[in-house]
Amino acid sequence: MTNDLILHVKALKEIEGQHPVPALWAKAFSDAGGDANRAKAQYMKLRVADLSLRKKHVAHTVRRVDAPAVAKPIAGGQGLSASALHSRTASPRIWTAGVVLVVLVGATQLLPMSKMNPFAPTPWVSGSVESGRSAASVANPATAAPDPGDASARTRLGDQYYGGQGVPRNLAAAATWYQRAAVQGYAKAQVNLAVMYKFGEGVPLDYVKAASWFRKAADQGDPAAQVNLGTLYEFGQGVPQDDAEAAKWYRRAADQGDARGLDYLGSMYESGRGVAQDYVEAYKLWSLAVARTPVWESELAEEVVKNRDNVATKMAAAQVAEAQKLTREWKPR
Repeated sequence: MTNDLILHVKALKEIEGQHPVPALWAKAFSDAGGDANRAKAQYMKLRVADLSLRKKHVAHTVRRVDAPAVAKPIAGGQGLSASALHSRTASPRIWTAGVVLVVLVGATQLLPMSKMNPFAPTPWVSGSVESGRSAASVANPATAAPDPGDASARTRLGDQYYGGQGVPRNLAAAATWYQRAAVQGYAKAQVNLAVMYKFGEGVPLDYVKAASWFRKAADQGDPAAQVNLGTLYEFGQGVPQDDAEAAKWYRRAADQGDARGLDYLGSMYESGRGVAQDYVEAYKLWSLAVARTPVWESELAEEVVKNRDNVATKMAAAQVAEAQKLTREWKPR
């Protein structure tokens, strides 16, 4: 759900190099009825969906943690500033982090390591080894850390372990904290846990569990969960392949103005999969997606524009005018 052009190139190179992901290739080959050429196209679609979800999850994790948190722990559950959410555009932070790293490395030659801990754990994590943690608790930080109890705090702690922010990176610990928050009904944690099951990060790969957690968050109205659940239905991962069900979940995200939901639903309408073929509706959805694509996903915006312009070549002038009118009148639900 990011740079689709780059992801398409990656998927194409995997095919050309004859080293596709085995499970995805088997699925694509089966879907294509044994036709190798059709299987290549289907594999690219499956692979891009997986890669884009992974990239979006990682980018979302990075954006939720402000750069200064690397040098000091996140405490008190304080929210992030607007600038932190767009840290990808704040390039000076990269240079600042580099300078800090050089200083820290130099300092390690002068001070005992026991006196230097720039990546100190948060107040929720138990104390240092010197203060009495056992080797077992160091190996299993999720079981050693005091439980903050609050679902939001648990999710933030999971984010820290996932990204290695303030604590050593530990995917198993991240999954544990997401699980604890997810069972409390916290949608963000449910989405994060579902992603980890989808890619086998910190937990065994399990599409069924991924679909289950995506559904719990989707039922709460989370658009990212709705899009991802729709993708699982479209490709038959963890759930029966069902284009109509996929379109239903894409629609729920699209109704909220989610760019990815609008894009995917537009494709369904153009091809008539899961819904009646409707070029006017596809044009409208892609027009809406253009205006709602995040600024850091410029490639997605370009792709959506291309899709809209392509479907326009199949439409009469009156149909294009009708689609533009519907676009102006549309309001999120």
